[in-house]
Amino acid sequence: PIFPAGTLIHDALKQVEVYFHTIGGTPEGLKEFSAPTVFDTMLWSLCSISAQEAQNTPMDPNLHQKKGIEHLNKLLQYAPMVAADGKATVHLTTEDWHVVADTLFRMNTPHEILPAAITGFRLGEDHRSIELSTATLAIRVEPF
Repeated sequence: PIFPAGTLIHDALKQVEVYFHTIGGTPEGLKEFSAPTVFDTMLWSLCSISAQEAQNTPMDPNLHQKKGIEHLNKLLQYAPMVAADGKATVHLTTEDWHVVADTLFRMNTPHEILPAAITGFRLGEDHRSIELSTATLAIRVEPF
């Protein structure tokens, strides 16, 4: 596909395709949609406020982000208990690890809504761990 799955444009195009099929269209007829028409429709329906207003409006986290932030807060409380020499390794279930990873790396979560104790984060070990930095600890988060 031209647009990666999970992106806003990909999702909007899938919605257009689903709508087209519900009104009795065929795959050949779908080709008649021009790119500008699809983009104009998508932008019109998805942009209810201007970009400037969006930048000035604090974002409310969605449920997935709220769970990710909740997991981050819990692991920040737990990590000092298992720390040695300024380093800690914390294990999460695979599902919870992916929620945290989505929150940090895939959902454009504003840094302002992340726990304040986190001073930095990145993916490590070929995207198999998350490395968090705080003022006193380096925390590796791994799925089990």
